[in-house]
Amino acid sequence: MIGFYVKEFMRMKGHSKPRVFTLRKLEIGQTAAYNIMFNRAKEIKLKDLETLCMYLNCTPNDILNYTPDNRVLHKGHELFKLMKNPNPQYPAGWMVALGPEKLLEASDYLRQLAMKQNEENEKKER
Repeated sequence: MIGFYVKEFMRMKGHSKPRVFTLRKLEIGQTAAYNIMFNRAKEIKLKDLETLCMYLNCTPNDILNYTPDNRVLHKGHELFKLMKNPNPQYPAGWMVALGPEKLLEASDYLRQLAMKQNEENEKKER
């Protein structure tokens, strides 16, 4: 079954307390926002999916999760690429434990990583 992974993804992106209110600010309807945040949605408007992806700087694959059900799929089926870790790690939380020097190292590394990603994105746009 395909479901949402929005709350977990938002936490990984540093949102310490993802809330339905955040999705409401994006002009996603109250019921849809609640169902998306708590993985109860059975459907979603493509416009809402696009809005979420634009806000979170991600693709639909990042916020969708596949949970195998009683249907049998072969090992290499593409849906398995959507499977997410049920207990994701939150890098933002790790940073709290770092001392000032290590925090600067991490910051430098993340800045370099972000610059590299921006360069790759610019190349794709050309």
